[in-house]
Amino acid sequence: MWIPGYFRALAETIRAGMSEIKQALNDQNAAINSATEAYASERRDEPRIVVAAPTEKERETSTTERKKDRGVQKVIAAGTSITAVATVVAAIGAGIYAHIAAKQLGNMQQTYGEIQKQTRAFKSANAINRASAIISQRAYVGIAPFPYQTQSGTDRKTGESAVLFVVGVDNSGNTPAFDVHAHINYAPRTSKLPKNFTYHDISVAIPPLPGMAITPDVTSAIGAHETRGAMPAAFRQTILSEIDTGKTFVYLWGRVTYRDVFGCRHQTDFCTQILHSQPNKNGQQLTASANCESHNCSDKDCPEFRDTSSDVCSVELNPFPPEPK
Repeated sequence: MWIPGYFRALAETIRAGMSEIKQALNDQNAAINSATEAYASERRDEPRIVVAAPTEKERETSTTERKKDRGVQKVIAAGTSITAVATVVAAIGAGIYAHIAAKQLGNMQQTYGEIQKQTRAFKSANAINRASAIISQRAYVGIAPFPYQTQSGTDRKTGESAVLFVVGVDNSGNTPAFDVHAHINYAPRTSKLPKNFTYHDISVAIPPLPGMAITPDVTSAIGAHETRGAMPAAFRQTILSEIDTGKTFVYLWGRVTYRDVFGCRHQTDFCTQILHSQPNKNGQQLTASANCESHNCSDKDCPEFRDTSSDVCSVELNPFPPEPK
């Protein structure tokens, strides 16, 4: 505790002050005595003059004057003592005030530091909660999980057996997606996709099945946890049969763009390779597929993604910014 130590110091200060007062009084008395002796010495050195003896009245007057002089000297000494004591008391009071003020300043600085720490913690918590709310509540749109729906039919022009793959657009998020635009490309190839393949949009050359209109572009709004806006892709069965022999390679690729409820733009790129697709004894089309080596990404991981310039949309790009100072 600082209080006992402080009062010990205060007592030492008072004792030192009183010692100084006592010394000042002793010095003053010594000075008076010295002056009296000097005056008496001067009087002894003066030529002797014989004067008449003072009368009784003159002696009384002289005694009265000497008493007055001693009284004045005592008053002066008392005033000096009072002034010295007042000076010491003032110094002590100033010391007490300075010590208390320093103590209060230290406490205020410590409290201010704690408030700053709490403020930074609140700001960080608010930033995390805001980012979590936006990320967890927005829409997440992409192609529906495999297996795709299939429909068997006949090619309208050639009369050959054909298979229609129906690729759905799925919103797995907790809020609707708006301005959804999905496009699918599909084409058989005689070789695998090269590493520098651009995944460009192409015109669909394969004719539709009877009663089906192939519309590779889909634009709509999709509700939360909803699959809709199916994208069809049709292949002749002879082409699909060549997959097993390694003569033909079949790929489906495309892109889905949309906006969430916060007005942020999003993008999902996809690419799938059909590894096998043959009907079983019951006529059901059995299909196996795998993701391509590239062109499966979302938002900032996609090379051509254009983000939305707004504070709320930048949260997902940088959900945990540096802690505010």
